[in-house]
Amino acid sequence: MIESSGLILTTSINLGGAPVADFLTAEGAVGQAWVIGRDDRMDVALLQVIDPHPEYATIEVASLPPPRLDEDFAALFFLAETGTKPNIRNARVIGAVQDLSTGTRYFQIQAISETGAEGGALIDTDGRLRGLRMTEAQMLKLGFGRAGETWAMSSDVLINVIVPDLQTGVVEILPLSSSATSGEDPGAPPGFVIYSGTVTIGGEVPSQQSRIYARVIKSGLPDLWFSQPLDTSGEYVMVINYRKTHAKATVEFWAGMKRATQVTSYLPFDHIEVSLTFAGE
Repeated sequence: MIESSGLILTTSINLGGAPVADFLTAEGAVGQAWVIGRDDRMDVALLQVIDPHPEYATIEVASLPPPRLDEDFAALFFLAETGTKPNIRNARVIGAVQDLSTGTRYFQIQAISETGAEGGALIDTDGRLRGLRMTEAQMLKLGFGRAGETWAMSSDVLINVIVPDLQTGVVEILPLSSSATSGEDPGAPPGFVIYSGTVTIGGEVPSQQSRIYARVIKSGLPDLWFSQPLDTSGEYVMVINYRKTHAKATVEFWAGMKRATQVTSYLPFDHIEVSLTFAGE
């Protein structure tokens, strides 16, 4: 958490494809946050908490040169089995490299490599963020690391280049590799659901290229998210894929950070007319 208003910096590739993600803080605060900027090529994302707490504890992102060789840090990260208590490990800088295509600097740390530790913070003796722990897959893709090594992106690049970029709303999501994890026949044509109607935001027709999201919710299952850009007509037609696992689920609609007052159902091969109204900003 880099701003007390609820601005979160993390790695991106394991976020999935939804425009929101769950979060958990060391103080025990939980909730969801919008992905306001994401770049899977760099494996970094910036999130903004929905319905934020009045103030969160934050870490200062240091605009300093990359760490020195043999400099010591504390490595912080969360694992599901430890709940809200962060794992803390000693870490020492043992190498560095620069990606000449982007100018991004990475440094290697001597630390225990644990699955699920990506996105963790590297904290210096003054309590400042000096690096963001990268995924092993990302470093292997860049050609800088080997399996079992631990690398971090330097904080000076994060605060001076990447965070300002992500704040503009850039979103680049790499396509996921195909896998037969859904339990559905990959050779069968997908089902679909059509929603259509009008949209007003604060009593006004939305601006061109506004976007609405459909969130499919069923207890015990992950939420499904779909999105649709709008034109200036104030009308929308959203065709979304159907999954049997979410049969008869509830569908709610979002625009920006506002939820529509209307909800509907998730039914296969159905055309549901629902006009959406959102409160003003």
